Amino acid sequence: MPRCRVNGCANARAGHSHLCSKHRSRKRRQSHEEQRTVSKADLKPFIEMVQARIAKQPDAKLWSICDQRWEVLIRDWRSQPPKTIFRFVRASTNELLQLANTVSGRDVAITVIAMYLL
Repeated sequence: MPRCRVNGCANARAGHSHLCSKHRSRKRRQSHEEQRTVSKADLKPFIEMVQARIAKQPDAKLWSICDQRWEVLIRDWRSQPPKTIFRFVRASTNELLQLANTVSGRDVAITVIAMYLL
């Protein structure tokens, strides 16, 4: 029985694919079969670095600019959501609006900067 094409994977191929079901799912979600999901544990040291920088320079313009831009974006999308035929744009807009209901703009900025550092 043919094996998955990913090095070190001994699983059988799924259907007519060159990948097993695990790596096929990863490729669909992450755009590459060997890319794994970034967990909170992976991101934690980078979030701590960003928070330390904020604590060190609380009056830096960057933090207020990030907060203001998030508020403007969410306010605009709540008042008039983007009209598009692309389903993924509508879905991402809805997800961001739900995110805005649960976390602050500062938390979003911290996570984005931590992802950049990662």
